[in-house]
Amino acid sequence: MSDKWGYEELVVHPPPFNYLTCVLYFTLFKNNMNLRASSIFSKFIFWLENILFFIPQMLAYELLLIPLIYIRLVYNILRVESNLLNAFFLVILWLFIGPFYLLHALIQDMYYYFKVLFDYHEDDTEGEDQ
Repeated sequence: MSDKWGYEELVVHPPPFNYLTCVLYFTLFKNNMNLRASSIFSKFIFWLENILFFIPQMLAYELLLIPLIYIRLVYNILRVESNLLNAFFLVILWLFIGPFYLLHALIQDMYYYFKVLFDYHEDDTEGEDQ
């Protein structure tokens, strides 16, 4: 799907994003303009899809997992720890520290998710240098 004129952007997007390709029709008659517009349009669609669909989906998924992980860890502490006093201490400690730790883990996961999104074309440039 790569060509030197940038026409691939006219056909690769699913509905409803394919209606936005009408903007590219104005640049079809100038090769350099079409290639630049195609590159800008590709980045725009990439971020539009991620902001509208994938980032909220990832955040909702992680937020839904937090209560399950919180409760499951209490269960695992009680199941594994044989000393009842030590188990009680660890459960109380987890009940106070757990929400902050899970919030930190959520922020860290979203940071790495954004980091992957910002480096989405990093592999394309590695092959050109060799």
